Amino acid sequence: MAAVRSLVEAPGPARPRAIRPVQEPAVRYEPVVEVGLEGECPIIKSGLHQVLRASGITASESHRPEAGGVIVLVHRGGEALRDLGDYAGSGCAVLAAQPGPTAAFEMSALSAGYHGVVDCQGPTSQIALSIQVALTGQVVLSQAVARHLADRARSDRASADLTEAEVRWLGALARGTSVVDLATAEAYSERAMYRRLSDLYRKMDVRTRGEAIAVASRHGLI
Repeated sequence: MAAVRSLVEAPGPARPRAIRPVQEPAVRYEPVVEVGLEGECPIIKSGLHQVLRASGITASESHRPEAGGVIVLVHRGGEALRDLGDYAGSGCAVLAAQPGPTAAFEMSALSAGYHGVVDCQGPTSQIALSIQVALTGQVVLSQAVARHLADRARSDRASADLTEAEVRWLGALARGTSVVDLATAEAYSERAMYRRLSDLYRKMDVRTRGEAIAVASRHGLI
């Protein structure tokens, strides 16, 4: 009986355990962005360097980044834009940086071929965003510039819809012709001429004769 009990209680052969594959933790590899700071403004460049480092972006003043990087050309306050001829074909996004840039500076930079403008005195997050967005082929615009571009786009659409007579009226007004003389030349009453000019200004999305002449002149209509 004892022999039977010992056989029952004796441990059997160990069962093989299923081997589960070890799952490696997911690792995200963030692309390394090369940022080069250039310009004759050591204080501003030093400040930008610290701001970018706080955002996890490493910048260098010693070498130009390879294609796909970002070049930040630092300008002193009031300094004219630097020529981009030396950066043509670099394959890098080129940003203009200036302390408190005006809307005029920003518009000039975009017209000159810069990929955007960085406000050296702006929030850290905004500076980093300007650089990151430039890599996607987009631009961060100030509110003033965005409004200006929207207004100009509306004027562009309106100017394309002008009739031959309306262009003729604008040309006459630009030459200094009075509304009374214009009405006589166009065979309208003075009141009717004012009404037609008012409709014209509304179509062009402007409020005054001067604004209408400026828009027409910019588009080569007069």
